[in-house]
Amino acid sequence: MIKPSATKIMMSKLTKILFGISSGFALLASAATPALAQSIKQPTTQQEWIEHFENDILRFWSTADALGIRGNQKVTQGNFPTWRCNNGTIFDDKVNPCKEIINAPTWVANHKLLDYLRMKSRQTYLYGVAYNVTGQEKYLSWMRDGIRFIVDRGLIDGGKGGAYTYWQNGKPDNLGLARNSQDLSYVMLSLTYYYYLTNDASILAPIDNLKSYIFKTYADNASSTNGKTCLKWTASRPPANTNPPYNLDESSKKELVAQLDQANAYLLLGSTNLPEPQRSQWKKDLRGLVNCMRFDYRDEKTGLIWGAIDLDRQKHVGGHKHNDFGHTVKTYWTMYLAGRILGDTELQTFSRDNGLKILAWAYDTKDGAWNSRPLPKPGQLDCEQSGPKACPIDHNRDWWIYAELDQGAATLSLDKPDPARNWLGVELLRTHAYWRQNFFDKTYGDVWHRITVGKSCDPNLRNEEDSCLPKVHFYKNGFHVPEHLLVSYLTSSAKRGQAASLYFATPSCSKPRTYTPYNLVGTAKVESCKPFSAGPLDNSGLQKVKVTFTNIR
Repeated sequence: MIKPSATKIMMSKLTKILFGISSGFALLASAATPALAQSIKQPTTQQEWIEHFENDILRFWSTADALGIRGNQKVTQGNFPTWRCNNGTIFDDKVNPCKEIINAPTWVANHKLLDYLRMKSRQTYLYGVAYNVTGQEKYLSWMRDGIRFIVDRGLIDGGKGGAYTYWQNGKPDNLGLARNSQDLSYVMLSLTYYYYLTNDASILAPIDNLKSYIFKTYADNASSTNGKTCLKWTASRPPANTNPPYNLDESSKKELVAQLDQANAYLLLGSTNLPEPQRSQWKKDLRGLVNCMRFDYRDEKTGLIWGAIDLDRQKHVGGHKHNDFGHTVKTYWTMYLAGRILGDTELQTFSRDNGLKILAWAYDTKDGAWNSRPLPKPGQLDCEQSGPKACPIDHNRDWWIYAELDQGAATLSLDKPDPARNWLGVELLRTHAYWRQNFFDKTYGDVWHRITVGKSCDPNLRNEEDSCLPKVHFYKNGFHVPEHLLVSYLTSSAKRGQAASLYFATPSCSKPRTYTPYNLVGTAKVESCKPFSAGPLDNSGLQKVKVTFTNIR
């Protein structure tokens, strides 16, 4: 066993090996849904996808403030800010107290002084996707900055003690076992994606440590029977001196995302890209989590996936905030991808067919867009007795739900086209047009949190109705939008029978390795492998690889 003092030395060496040399305001879309501009459409060529990525998304994430630098202040590279104003500047409650954050709903504003590791990791992932799609070396350099920060500052004892949740006034949290398992999954997100891109073995120790910590610490042994692996939300109540909003005992909660986000954020990707023995163990854990979600969280009557199950009142249509189309389709999508990895055709068919039924329920034929969730009937607990189609529908649209439904529809319909809909040929062209026309901030880039029908947005007024949420906050930054672009790029290329190019890095061009088109499958062909040009990656020990994929599905 390595002593604590030796662990610090080991992690310092790991960091050196891993990285070498360090490298105004806009108004939220509101009121009635705008008419779609006919010129807005889904990109077709690879260059069009890159232009969309860079012009509509990455320009918001490529500014000095996005990288954590303001003025002449010295900032740790990779210490990406959790809070940014709609115009991209860094929020500061004293120096730059932008109204969209100060006056945000309480569930957002109450966190405004906390700086979250999960958000730094999500932004790190964004830069990884940006390199994966565009091949621009600066994005991989920024990703490595983020990874270095996570390994050096975010992990506890190299991941053996988990990871911090947040910092306040520069001090890490003292939550201990009250940290939730979903937050830890999003720390794993960037670490695993970095290995997927680079095959850099020096990151495997933090990955192994943190993954083992999660599955050991959060094991829900009472629910993990008959082939199921279920995880707890938290492993203990918070310390007595913990301040809001983390002073509540949540140790009895049974949350879908404690299972789903472990599978979706890193187990899928790791189960196909990590070396043995990790790959086999991760497949086993993936199977256990899938069984937990399928048999404990699924409503057989409607096909919806419950967001939480520790209280009976949560298991009703409209009865809980996470009983929505987004969590449901994300679950079926994850289970479908898991079925392919595990070679389980029954699981694939089950997930695909049920996912397509929910997508048909969620699709708004009038707007050519995705609705967010079914609602209970007025005066009733839910609307199940009347059947799913009789449920009132929430037509407000959250960015992450919208992205998940696009991804699910594209992937599942590549496997077996729905006879009732031509998702890839018709409906997804409409949903993508709606996405680009309505969600994007055309002044500063990236997407709004929500499109709220019939509600005005005045950021100068306190708003508790979620109609005027800030563009970047403690649960929204760089995960869903780049993943949506990556999956849309790959699946639309597959629909057109075109090869799709992705960029990777490797320690050795001569050593064989696995290349996959993210969580999809395809036939890989290495087009080139060469040293990086002079710049921040020159001493990284990595070489740049371009791979084209055909037969994507």
